[in-house]
Amino acid sequence: MEGTPTSMSGTEETSRTAKLKLIFRRFYIGPMVTILLLGMAATLWTARSEDARMRAGMLIRAQMVAAGIDQEELAPLSGTPADLDQPFYRTLKERLHRVRQADDLCRFVYLAGIQEGGAIFFYVDSEPPDSEEHSPPGEIYTEASEQFRQVFLTGMPFVEGPIEDHWGNWVSALVPIQGRDAVMPMAVLGIDIDARDWTRNIVLRCMPVIALPLLLLALLTLLSILGRRADQAHRRIVASEARVAQSENAYRGIVMSMLDIFVRVDAQGRVAMLSPSAARLLGYDSIEELLGKPVAEVYADPNQRAELSAALSRKGEVQDFELSARHKAGGERLVSVSIRMLYDAAGNPDGYEGIARDITDRKRTEQALKRSEEKYRHMIESLDEGYFELDTQGRLTFFNNAFYRMVGFANETCPGMDFKTLFPAEAVVRLSQMLEGSPESGGAVRINDLEICPLQGAPLCVDLSAMPVTGGEGGVLGCRGMLRDISDRKRGEQQRQELDRRILRAQKMETIGSLAGGVAHDLNNILSGIVSYPDLVLMQLPTDSPLRHPLEGIKSSGLKASAIVQDLLTLARRGVTVAEPVRLNDLIVSYFNSPEFLKMKSFHPRVKIHTDLDEHLMNIMGSPVHLSKTIMNLVSNAAEAMADGGAITITTRSGYVDHPIKGYDHVQPGDYTVLSVADSGMGISTEDQARIFEPFFSKKKMGRSGTGLGLSVVWATVQDHKGYLDLQSSPGQGTTFTLYFPVTRQAPSARKRPPEVEDLRGHGEKILVVDDLAQQREIATAILTQLGYEAVAVASGQEAIQYLQHNPVDMVLLDMIMEPGIDGLQTYECIWSERPRQRVIITSGYSETERVKKALQLGARRYLKKPYTLETLGLAVKEELPAARQPFAA
Repeated sequence: MEGTPTSMSGTEETSRTAKLKLIFRRFYIGPMVTILLLGMAATLWTARSEDARMRAGMLIRAQMVAAGIDQEELAPLSGTPADLDQPFYRTLKERLHRVRQADDLCRFVYLAGIQEGGAIFFYVDSEPPDSEEHSPPGEIYTEASEQFRQVFLTGMPFVEGPIEDHWGNWVSALVPIQGRDAVMPMAVLGIDIDARDWTRNIVLRCMPVIALPLLLLALLTLLSILGRRADQAHRRIVASEARVAQSENAYRGIVMSMLDIFVRVDAQGRVAMLSPSAARLLGYDSIEELLGKPVAEVYADPNQRAELSAALSRKGEVQDFELSARHKAGGERLVSVSIRMLYDAAGNPDGYEGIARDITDRKRTEQALKRSEEKYRHMIESLDEGYFELDTQGRLTFFNNAFYRMVGFANETCPGMDFKTLFPAEAVVRLSQMLEGSPESGGAVRINDLEICPLQGAPLCVDLSAMPVTGGEGGVLGCRGMLRDISDRKRGEQQRQELDRRILRAQKMETIGSLAGGVAHDLNNILSGIVSYPDLVLMQLPTDSPLRHPLEGIKSSGLKASAIVQDLLTLARRGVTVAEPVRLNDLIVSYFNSPEFLKMKSFHPRVKIHTDLDEHLMNIMGSPVHLSKTIMNLVSNAAEAMADGGAITITTRSGYVDHPIKGYDHVQPGDYTVLSVADSGMGISTEDQARIFEPFFSKKKMGRSGTGLGLSVVWATVQDHKGYLDLQSSPGQGTTFTLYFPVTRQAPSARKRPPEVEDLRGHGEKILVVDDLAQQREIATAILTQLGYEAVAVASGQEAIQYLQHNPVDMVLLDMIMEPGIDGLQTYECIWSERPRQRVIITSGYSETERVKKALQLGARRYLKKPYTLETLGLAVKEELPAARQPFAA
């Protein structure tokens, strides 16, 4: 190498330092101040924009909720505690509660009104009655703001807040609900969200804007540090350059005899030294044609030269860097270079030197092999099926991602694993025969519907196919195979079969229920005379009459027949279920003290009863009569299953189902009160389980166990109570019936004592009996007359409407099913349109549930089941007449 650059003088070094300080002041301090000011402005703008956006979104949600509130539902509300008995109040409260639950940000939803004095009060809110934050109708909102009142005065929606009251710190969306003729809004819908979430959302929105200036300041600081370090590196390079120059001649002779290429490049980028092997590689006659030329002419790709220079600048040396060198004839040769920087005595860069090795042929071979392997790997990895290869010892040598996901082992543990730990016995035998070259294998192996158990997760159903890998002489070198996951297909087939079974079962029960309902309707009309007339006759007989006992027997038989009819109605799911809060434990205890239980014990003296009742059991909403009969039927059914004696265990508990339970019914997540009746009897076969809830399907002893409707009534009662039923049984292992009933937070009301006949007497009130059957009219008229009422009877809905147009009555006793002509619901609608305050009791032995509910929603006082008895009819009329609404004390 010809020359060495000189070091900078002291004056030049001082000038360089001064320039660096000036650059630091101009390009660091100034931009830093600018970035801070811009960041503060952007943060303020973003916060205001996010606040406006959130207010607009909140107002839109409130307007959508307000649009769904019917003015007809709001108009009947008076804003007083009397609204608690209004169905419209309960409907609105449930709707507002669902609105609050549907929005995670929402905390309160309410409807408010304004008094003439300007006080704001609550119509209805979204909180349950037992909540500490519940506001009853008419409660004054003493902390209402002036903006709240302005919404009533202007009729314009508004979002206010954050504001603070005794409930907390809120942001409120207020939307007026306009009436048809009102100047001011009927009410204002309010939706509150916690102001802490409001402020947090604004801060989170501003975080990216705050972070950007901080990031820019960090970058400016980093650039300043890097500049100083670059200057220090420059000084070290100048010092080392001198040392490199001293050793140049030491190995010049060695370089000239090397097979690999030695090259040295001076500080000006010219070739200073070169081994003769370079001429052969690049197609030159001698190295003199290359010495002194710019090394840039040797590079085929300028980008590679720039990358190599950058790497040298960073590290001072580069090992095994691959680049393309230009051939004299125009082609390229691929070389691998290892070079290092040279420095002069002052530490300044003085070029570089290194070794280059021709790798053209090797790289071509490697690239061809790599392309082949990549193509093969891509094809295998793109398969949904699991691919694997085994050697002759059955060790796993190759597999794709789908395979190790199927077997459940970690990717790094699969190589070398014995296939016997991965596959079940059937596959192990067949694959072993194939690896051994046994004729029994038949060459390839195919196994359908094979179940494998992964290390983690549920078992999989797969199709396995494998074939041997043979050598040149026909020997088996291993095998390769595929696993196809067919679990989803198998589950789909099972789900379709299960759905078909459930649909068929529902259709069968619906058909049987319709038949049972029709029979029950006719039987109820027939039983009316048997049940009702004995009451009338008994009232007129002296207490010592010999006829009283036969008549009481007739009445008892009629009531038993009526109970069977009620079972048929329950099975048909056409009866109206009394819905009231019920303590299930109380019903169980009451059953143990009932004649039915004593009768069952007399038939099964060796049956023991054990109970495990939860003391803190949640209440359920339902019919005590139907639930009591359900308990009785389950216990009776369990006792019949243990002819030689055994134990029945009755368990109650409260619990939360957090994921669906797949049993006889699919129990959905929720809060439930659970009743379990388990026996140690003979169990139920799978064939009988499919029919166990069908009416009249029974294997019990005739004469002891009723009519064969017991479990059918249990099934229908669970359906009517919106519950679920599960059945666990197998022959010889006993049976467990588990019933899931949705819980309620309401407490049961006090029991009423049976009334005396004198308590049921009227005072001459006029009652209109409407029934298409003459016998029913005669029975009802006779009972009412006997109790001191003035009874009038008509045979159709049209006659009732005509009679009421000219004759006022205190009460109407209206049958729901009448033919021909209009039925009970149509008759009541006509009466309600003319006389909205007319008191009506609807009756039927068999009624369409939805039509009965509609009549009750319109204002009918209550529903009374047939057949009539003196007690049920007298009590219903007595309680619903204005002068006698006092309940009988417990």
